[in-house]
Amino acid sequence: MTSENTEAQSQAVKGTPAAAQLLEEFTKEVIRAACDALCGRAAVCGAYMTPREENSLKLWQVSANAHYDLGLTIPLPQDKPGPGPGAWAFKQEHPYNPVYLPEKERTEAWSVQARVGGAHYNLPPPTEVDWVEAKDSTLEAFQSVLCVPVRFYGTDGKPRNNGVLTFSTKRRDPFLPNDFRMAECFARVLAQAMAIATKMDEYKDIADRKPTLS
Repeated sequence: MTSENTEAQSQAVKGTPAAAQLLEEFTKEVIRAACDALCGRAAVCGAYMTPREENSLKLWQVSANAHYDLGLTIPLPQDKPGPGPGAWAFKQEHPYNPVYLPEKERTEAWSVQARVGGAHYNLPPPTEVDWVEAKDSTLEAFQSVLCVPVRFYGTDGKPRNNGVLTFSTKRRDPFLPNDFRMAECFARVLAQAMAIATKMDEYKDIADRKPTLS
């Protein structure tokens, strides 16, 4: 993760007071809607993780039904995919591929690749991603995890890696191709909101500048 990514994330989350409040409320609604939409009748918990300056991911927003370790920090080493599907989703080169961990105990994850048209997905060979344990095992009482990167292009034309939407269930391997597609759509919607919040902050900076005499 670069300093540009950290700065971009900080702008999108903080922004102007109005933009920050709207973004926080919108993120909560996106997580809630996604949890309701994914996996049919299976109960789904969700969260949004953001990068921090110490080169790690931390939870920013969680769904009301989630029992996660709110103090959990996931490091982002550059020499391996993980640890965990969230770190891999954040670091992978493809901007939108979901990363799927169907069974937590096995710590094997797939970077799910959409075929042309997006109706079907390819599953390349799995990758060992390790796992970062919570401080209390009751705070990770789930089996399957699906993570999707949240990225957008800034006004400077550069890609911004803003975080990861993550979803979990107590069932083993319940996520289907439709869930991959919906999770990716929710991530893109959230990315657009963050792009708008960033632009609001940038435009406010321009509006607040004092005129200079030529």
